[in-house]
Amino acid sequence: MITYEEALSIARKYKTHINHCTEYTNAYSFEFDTGFETFGGNGPIVVLKENGRVMKQIEYAITGNKSVVRAFAVD
Repeated sequence: MITYEEALSIARKYKTHINHCTEYTNAYSFEFDTGFETFGGNGPIVVLKENGRVMKQIEYAITGNKSVVRAFAVD
């Protein structure tokens, strides 16, 4: 299992602007939330807690078991 700090470090290798995180039971989803709904473009980066594997949000969305633990701002 990786920590939140490790997951954030991994995500920042793929996405430089991150200001929001949604923690799921088995993953962290990092994004740059502008407060406006957007389509396409710079989507969230998901980092799995089990092994640090990185995937796009759409790839994660088609997997099973996604329960939100919390959502919070990233400094």
